[in-house]
Amino acid sequence: MEAISDYYIYGDGERICYVIAGEKATEELSLHFPDTTFVLLEISDWDRFLSPWKMENPFQRREAFRGEGDVTLSELLSVIPEVEKNRKYRSRSLIGYSMGGLFALWASTRTDLFDSVSSVSGSLWFKGLKDYLTLNRIHAERIYLSLGKKEKKSSSPVISTVEEKTKEIFSLLSSQSYFIEYKEEEGGHFDNEGQRLINAVSFLEGKIDCRRL
Repeated sequence: MEAISDYYIYGDGERICYVIAGEKATEELSLHFPDTTFVLLEISDWDRFLSPWKMENPFQRREAFRGEGDVTLSELLSVIPEVEKNRKYRSRSLIGYSMGGLFALWASTRTDLFDSVSSVSGSLWFKGLKDYLTLNRIHAERIYLSLGKKEKKSSSPVISTVEEKTKEIFSLLSSQSYFIEYKEEEGGHFDNEGQRLINAVSFLEGKIDCRRL
């Protein structure tokens, strides 16, 4: 595969969660949720293969986003039956960190295979995302968004809009009758990744009350 260079399975629980995040954070998830099987997706190039469409990169000296998320989604749809061929799971979720969070929301508009989806410290500053989600509904029933309180403190005019954009998307999705939650976490983008993912999975699995909007 080109986008998903490999995947790693943690645990052997009744639920299954596909994860785009760090290895250490995924190991923390596995220890915290022994009833869930976690599948860590190793992405070969996050900017290239997690971006849904082309966009100039706001990070200096980095190539523009090539918008090849469709390649990753196609490969993911091949990975799922391979992973699940010998077992039927109670639920299936997709959770992503940073660009992985952006991909998770976008991918869940393109397939109905996920019961729940989460964007943790997601790159929701990505241009055109709100307009896209206005026209393309997410198929998952539960949606969890979170963001660090300091993530908006960026020298980039694009990245600094992340809190504003995330809240706008939360408001939009809240109006579309999902089980949804938004949580503000302490710290910046790279702080407490494991705990942020744990909070997300707790909500997605119904261990934290959500509100029907």
